[in-house]
Amino acid sequence: MDSVEVVRQAIEAYETGGVEALAPFYHPEAEIVGGPYMGPKGIYRGGPDALRSIVDEVRSNDQELTATTTAVRPGGTPDRVLVEGVVTSRSTTGRPGGAWHSWWVILVREGKIGRLEVFHDASRALEAAGLSA
Repeated sequence: MDSVEVVRQAIEAYETGGVEALAPFYHPEAEIVGGPYMGPKGIYRGGPDALRSIVDEVRSNDQELTATTTAVRPGGTPDRVLVEGVVTSRSTTGRPGGAWHSWWVILVREGKIGRLEVFHDASRALEAAGLSA
């Protein structure tokens, strides 16, 4: 299965079953690079557990995030995939939420997500994916 198909299946799992359905698509040694809208800035390591840590961090701040994919395309190398989407934030305590465009560059390793990096600027995401701006 190629990298784009791995990512498409992971997205489908997330859309139908949430984070726990997505977690098995992460390589055990996967890294997730958090940013201002996905946990604190930094690198989370440990695949499915890293994903759960980020979700727990967001929830501990009384927020719920939902990602909706709008486009999936191959990156500049066979192991890279660029995903574009919209993230929606909702406060669980009544504070205002919001929505923003986001890009995710995914590196597929051994048939699983090996690295996910979040971008809020299309040109930086294209560059990281190995594509022309």
